[in-house]
Amino acid sequence: MNYLFPLSLLITIITGIATVTINQTTGVYDSSHDSIALPIIAFLLIFSALTTTYLAQLFFQRKTLKSRIGKRVLLGISGLSAALSLLTLIANAIYWWLPNHTIISLLFCITTAVFIYNQISLYRKA
Repeated sequence: MNYLFPLSLLITIITGIATVTINQTTGVYDSSHDSIALPIIAFLLIFSALTTTYLAQLFFQRKTLKSRIGKRVLLGISGLSAALSLLTLIANAIYWWLPNHTIISLLFCITTAVFIYNQISLYRKA
């Protein structure tokens, strides 16, 4: 089940990029607005950051299961990683709750739910 969160995040990011691109080409945004490159770069950075913290969290969880030395430190680092990721997901769900972007927000909400489910299953193993 470790693949659900990265897959959900990837679907959300691809849909977000597609939505912003479609909105630009169909004239939803005024021509006076800046380029859509900033949201696309932001989506890619969010994907990179959350995927990196998720993989680091998996690494720390596996280290904790194999070695009981420093368990509290490793669980603390893992918990901090989870908290930052959760805040990022919630912030994006709120930010994209605008007309013409609602699908992005809903997908971030679904990704947040998948993330929480994944965290519960990870911490049950620890």
